[in-house]
Amino acid sequence: EESQAKLEMRKHVNIAVDNSGSTHMPETGFCSRAMRTIAENLMGQLQTVGQTYPYLTYDAFTFNRITQQHTGYYGQVVRKEVAFKYLQGIHVDDPLKRDAIKTNLAPLLEQMYNNEVRRNKIGEPRIDIILPDGEFESIRDLNKAVEWQRKRGPNVTTYVLNLVPEEMDNNLPLPHEFRVVPVNCLVSISSLVKEVDEQV
Repeated sequence: EESQAKLEMRKHVNIAVDNSGSTHMPETGFCSRAMRTIAENLMGQLQTVGQTYPYLTYDAFTFNRITQQHTGYYGQVVRKEVAFKYLQGIHVDDPLKRDAIKTNLAPLLEQMYNNEVRRNKIGEPRIDIILPDGEFESIRDLNKAVEWQRKRGPNVTTYVLNLVPEEMDNNLPLPHEFRVVPVNCLVSISSLVKEVDEQV
């Protein structure tokens, strides 16, 4: 009985990748590629472990001004959680496009909440792994994000893995509801060119 209880351990993981224009620019070392690689590796691990522990689930999102979910909801019968092919296809043709010029956290948290309500995950333990370049748009957006975070309940731990150093412009301090982990993986190749250190 104890072993069976362990097998029924429930955990849901949300993986979100910043798809704003700045992640596709030389100033951030085109860090969108590194973010996709990290997200795809995480999903591969979760998919493998999920074959042994069916109550371990995940969803994948990309966000800028708006949020897109790349794992589909197919009702009560069948649900695919694999999102690799969708993440490989994310790109921004023009970093100055209307959606690409902003990085809003509130629409991401709202989408996560709505998805968790649909999937009956509210009340269960959840982990968020958000991969941004560290640039968020406004205090107003962050305050709205906190409201959605509170609505999701107490069983959520949100990690924000900032891939870009804090000295970048427009870095707003995130509220305490979000655990910021600075990765600082950018290295300068020259005075104009930066790239992501893949080993970091």
